[in-house]
Amino acid sequence: MSDLYMSNLFVSGSPHHHHHRAYNEYKLLKNLSSVKRLALFNPAKLLYGRPAPLNFLPVFSHLTELELGMIGELLLESRFIVAILHKCPNLSYLKFTTGIYVNSVTADAIFDPPPRCFQSSLEVIEIRSFEAVYEGLLAMKILLRTAGVLKKVFIYPRRAEAGQQLPGNLLQLINALPRASDQCELLLGV
Repeated sequence: MSDLYMSNLFVSGSPHHHHHRAYNEYKLLKNLSSVKRLALFNPAKLLYGRPAPLNFLPVFSHLTELELGMIGELLLESRFIVAILHKCPNLSYLKFTTGIYVNSVTADAIFDPPPRCFQSSLEVIEIRSFEAVYEGLLAMKILLRTAGVLKKVFIYPRRAEAGQQLPGNLLQLINALPRASDQCELLLGV
């Protein structure tokens, strides 16, 4: 698959249906390791979060754009998310299509040590359906504090449901978060 430029992968189903599923998913990811753009939907279901296959993920040395999405918000501290980010040394663009959150008090340590791309090449993060609740702001804080060469963060808030309003001070809340990159510009979309 050396000529493949981009791939989209949607993972569905229950991990209990196939014993060999994790191995087949590993083989598929290995075959996709030379793509430049990769979109993964429901990535937390990949390899069932089993430590052994996650330890042997291939290096995605050509990958510059990674898009991650879920049905619902994406758990930033998912084993698979952390593992794949550590295997993308040249990643420059990271997109979360369905919002992000963390749910652990130990979440501050999820990128310790940080993925190499966070210190060398990750310049743009885009977050769609961002929810300005504690768990979402903590996830944003972790990304901003860890990504040392970040130039732009595009934030698209989740649309308010009937009767709800977006926090008017959302950009102010996010601007108050500590950042590793002094060049980082935060842009709020609609």
